[in-house]
Amino acid sequence: MDIYECGPNGYVYDDAAACDGSPGGSRPCDYAYDPAQGDPDSGIAPGTAFENLPENWTCPVCGNFKGKFKTKA
Repeated sequence: MDIYECGPNGYVYDDAAACDGSPGGSRPCDYAYDPAQGDPDSGIAPGTAFENLPENWTCPVCGNFKGKFKTKA
């Protein structure tokens, strides 16, 4: 199964938990959806293909929409 990455489409800003906290800082989101792991915190079971994620699913790190993810090269 392919792995899908959020960045560089999504950004994590200084008020997000995954950012380094620098004032006004942002960086590309580095979250990657791996179907083998799923997204248990969002109720997505391991083994769930990216195509089968709900349309309203968003990146758990930056909130970017599913449609913005790209296949990881």
